[in-house]
Amino acid sequence: MNKNLFLTLSICCSLLTGLSGCTMMQDEPEAAPLENAGPQRVQQPAAATIPKFEEHLHEWQDIKPGIERLVAIEGELTELIDQLNTIISENETAKQQAAAQTQRQDTVAAAPAPAVNAQPRPQVTKTAEPTPAAKPTAKPASEPVVQTTGTGPAYTLQLYSLSNQQQVRPTWYRLQHKHPAILGKLKAIFEKISIKQNTFYRVKAGKFSDSFQADEVCSRLKALGTQCIPTEYKGQPLSELSGS
Repeated sequence: MNKNLFLTLSICCSLLTGLSGCTMMQDEPEAAPLENAGPQRVQQPAAATIPKFEEHLHEWQDIKPGIERLVAIEGELTELIDQLNTIISENETAKQQAAAQTQRQDTVAAAPAPAVNAQPRPQVTKTAEPTPAAKPTAKPASEPVVQTTGTGPAYTLQLYSLSNQQQVRPTWYRLQHKHPAILGKLKAIFEKISIKQNTFYRVKAGKFSDSFQADEVCSRLKALGTQCIPTEYKGQPLSELSGS
């Protein structure tokens, strides 16, 4: 690239020298004829410089496109070199930072750990926890229900009410067979009532000394899908019902 630029500058200097010579020859005033001078020598114009000037001009025109491309390429190369220098500088900075961080980590790892004063842990004395009181166990479902025989107020469980006398006793047998653990040992009674000239037979089971016991047994029956109503004990033994 430097050789091309040197050649270009040489041609430009030659062109400028030729142009200067032509200008000086045209601007030089003609010398006044001397008196009594002998035959004067006529100076010929510098016609030989014109072909040389044209030759340099043609050479300049031939190499002008190449010079323009070189100038354009030189600008791109300069920009590319600047970018490369910037990248190299950034890489060097990153390497220095990484080396410094690695050195710090090595220094921290090599440093001895600070001694920790072991302190005795306070002893915790466990006190005996009080034993919780035993909760009363619920009455198992399989335990049969026994009716009471006291002389005070009594309660019973009304199970169903039918108007057909023929179905009163068979219905009781089916329920007793369905829940033998609850109704197996209970005695059944019935109560005959009339509502709007219609006769109904209320069938009840068991005899309990208080309403709490009756409610407990009724809850167990409801849990098994059989409806019941705790009520006052009143009625006749089911065995005395005739025609059923």
